[in-house]
Amino acid sequence: MRPRKLHIFTAVSILYVSLGLQSSSAQPLFRAKFNVVAISTNQNGKLVYHPTSSRQLIRECASHQGITNLAGLQLVFDLSSNALEVVSGTNQTVVCTPFTFQDSVSLASTNKKKVERQAWVFVETNTVATGTLTATEQFTYGSSNQLTGYRLNGHIQYTVAQSGSNSSKIYRGVILAGSRSDQGEDNDDQ
Repeated sequence: MRPRKLHIFTAVSILYVSLGLQSSSAQPLFRAKFNVVAISTNQNGKLVYHPTSSRQLIRECASHQGITNLAGLQLVFDLSSNALEVVSGTNQTVVCTPFTFQDSVSLASTNKKKVERQAWVFVETNTVATGTLTATEQFTYGSSNQLTGYRLNGHIQYTVAQSGSNSSKIYRGVILAGSRSDQGEDNDDQ
């Protein structure tokens, strides 16, 4: 590459990195599954347990956005935003972000292929954490050190405060996320 072209390429690369821009194909989104149990009380004061799944989370998100056709909507874990998102279509446009996470403690293996983490859970647009996520993350890298696979196996617990006639709720369950290329692999890197 000639020096002038190299300088232009370098300048554009630095600009993209400094602005945080990414091509949509490089966006680190991984299919996710969400299964929790919502615990609340009924009008008689008895405990009531309601399962909530990925499908319900997608339905609620679509409803809040006025979307009636659920085709093409999927739940993903966005590695760069550290968030669980509902996205639409092949361009994976974000429809809503049900949860964001902020690490409190993260412990990585020496080769950075396995991470044990505990993170604060923020529900929707709340600025105050109402729970925690404890998870194991596994990373697979290609020959050029590019991320080729990812897997997250986490336990989530959070609360939603009383609103109107709805009682407070405690949620607890699991979040699973990962690329298809590493599904079923057993990565024991410590």
